[in-house]
Amino acid sequence: MFMLLASATANAQSSEGIQFDHQLSWAQIKQKAKKENKYIFLDAFTTWCVPCRIMTKNIFPLKEVGDFFNKNFINVAAQFDKTNKDDIYTRNWYKDVEEIHSQYKVDSYPTYLFFTPEGNLIHFIKGGTTTGAEFVKKAEEALNPKTQYLQLKANFANKKADTSYLSNLITAAESSRDEQALPKYINLYLTSQTDLNTKRNLQLIAKGTRTSKDPGFPIVAKNFEQFDKVIGQKARVNLLNTIIFDEVIFPVIKVNGVKTEYGGGMVAYGGDMAKNVDWTKLNQTLKDKYPDYAEEFALTAPITYYEWSKDWVNFVIKTDYYLGKSKHIDFDKLFTCQNSVLMFAEDSATLEAAINWTNKIPKDIIKSNPWYIKMQSHLLYKTGKKDAAIAKMKEAIELGGQPDESAESEIKKMMAGEKI
Repeated sequence: MFMLLASATANAQSSEGIQFDHQLSWAQIKQKAKKENKYIFLDAFTTWCVPCRIMTKNIFPLKEVGDFFNKNFINVAAQFDKTNKDDIYTRNWYKDVEEIHSQYKVDSYPTYLFFTPEGNLIHFIKGGTTTGAEFVKKAEEALNPKTQYLQLKANFANKKADTSYLSNLITAAESSRDEQALPKYINLYLTSQTDLNTKRNLQLIAKGTRTSKDPGFPIVAKNFEQFDKVIGQKARVNLLNTIIFDEVIFPVIKVNGVKTEYGGGMVAYGGDMAKNVDWTKLNQTLKDKYPDYAEEFALTAPITYYEWSKDWVNFVIKTDYYLGKSKHIDFDKLFTCQNSVLMFAEDSATLEAAINWTNKIPKDIIKSNPWYIKMQSHLLYKTGKKDAAIAKMKEAIELGGQPDESAESEIKKMMAGEKI
């Protein structure tokens, strides 16, 4: 577990980089901003957030970043979780952080909030960047009324018929990574387009298509030749699989199901497991709606159902059946199945089955993806086969072709009989 001391941002602060205030309260920061007529930049981070650490270490100390932010903003870093190592300054911000978190719906980290001199939120950015120049470019949008995302967003009701406005709104939403609102803007924009197969529109279809009713769905489901050239076949198949699962399978295997998207690919499927699933009826529905994909979903849907139910006996039976019958085995899904066994299953029969699934993966795929062997190593170790687990982990390192500190560390823990 990576840990970041409460004062890490202060400690990492350099004379050339962003100068963060570490004395004032949120109310005092806003008073200072109003008095000096400067915008506010607020870095919302947590101690467990690795991207936050990277930004603090690699981006914030850069001279080009410091020059821009120190000139244009009053800068403050606020810790959005609590630890027993928090200093007085961090503890004094607890109440302010709770209010900011609630008022502005901060749900991922890092999130960067930009406020006007009057204290009004005008722009935000979710996630870090790999270069200082990119971060400065994104922050510049907070100072320009034409690119301030929340200002653009506020005009949506009155200007949604303006395709030029929608295009700018989409660009701002992409920059801010507002994944919840982005599909709405994209799909409205796409309805005004006469040619959906332009490169830009195909990129928007990939980002905005969430349901079978969206304007880009026919491209994804049927007329996909150009999409595959520009975006890629794997991306299209994953997108189509998600939509079919969400609309056809999820409502059947869960009662009162609710899908929650947290951003960054993190998704939760809530609801109660259905006690009795009519698989014959479900398979017929798949054949009627998606005949080209029905056979594969008929194989994978029961796997998901029994995995979520933690019925490991039937889970193994259905996974083995899938591996024997599927014409297009999804090895990423197989890896996910193994990970579920590693995390939640305890019986030896299920663990042994998951270990053997690795043997179904072609050698050329394993050669370029050593994590399949690492998973097998973890499963072996959980069954108590320490020597075999260590041998597999060494095999994974050799396949990687370069030093692997994480794998070496796990080998040491295995040799000592420690938990990994």
